[in-house]
Amino acid sequence: MDDVLDVPKYFTCPISLQLMGDPVTTVTGITYDRESIEHWLLDGKNATCPVTKQPLTKDSDLTPNLTLRRLIQSWRDENASRVVNCLPNLRAPLDRSCLLKLVRDIRWHRLQIETLRHIKVLAVGNEQNRNLMIEVGVPKAVMSYVANCCDENRTIGCEVNNCVAVRSHTLIVLKRMFKAASSSELERLKSEFLQTIIRLLRNGITQQAVNASLHILLDSCRWVRNRAMMVEHGAVFELIELDLGFPEKKTTELILGVLFRLCSCADGRAQ
Repeated sequence: MDDVLDVPKYFTCPISLQLMGDPVTTVTGITYDRESIEHWLLDGKNATCPVTKQPLTKDSDLTPNLTLRRLIQSWRDENASRVVNCLPNLRAPLDRSCLLKLVRDIRWHRLQIETLRHIKVLAVGNEQNRNLMIEVGVPKAVMSYVANCCDENRTIGCEVNNCVAVRSHTLIVLKRMFKAASSSELERLKSEFLQTIIRLLRNGITQQAVNASLHILLDSCRWVRNRAMMVEHGAVFELIELDLGFPEKKTTELILGVLFRLCSCADGRAQ
């Protein structure tokens, strides 16, 4: 019994009481594991911070606690032989077969949300993983899924919270993959991809996912070709409508950043 490993209290999530894999901090200053707090917020009955009881909404911004995440990973590395039932080592590189299985799992309805969560964690933990994800076509598979999820015929009969969670997880995954993409890849984006991102801004996603979408658009519109496609798909109108809804300051800054770049072309200024 003396060899039992005690997890430091500040490494555990106040909701799940398990070791955190992706710690995030809410506006109330409390850190939770992302999956646990997102589930909590998506439950319509939960409108307060579980610890402080201060008001929270499902659109509350969740800030990655990178310092705590590094401390947890360091602790895991030091206690590798004794850590049991913890999340996979986020630094460990993947192989192609593992990623190809994830691509296949996205197509299965009962595995979709869990697969997206898995991809999200892996994309955060290791740059080599992100590069390999791009190489084997994970972004394409994810985007194909979310485009279908936006189809009204696909979402009829689905639980609303489930659809919100899937879309939101997908956009966060894509944002992180964009950070690993090369300039040549971003310059060759397809029109349908940008159209889907723009559609998602008004299709029931969390505040964090809205910001992820805006980051994707901001990274994309560095190229004239991408800016032209965004304007063609009504990005200017959607961004202004979004800002008229009085979003948080961070979201407004991202909106203005995208609009600034879109106004560098004549059609963007006209709209």
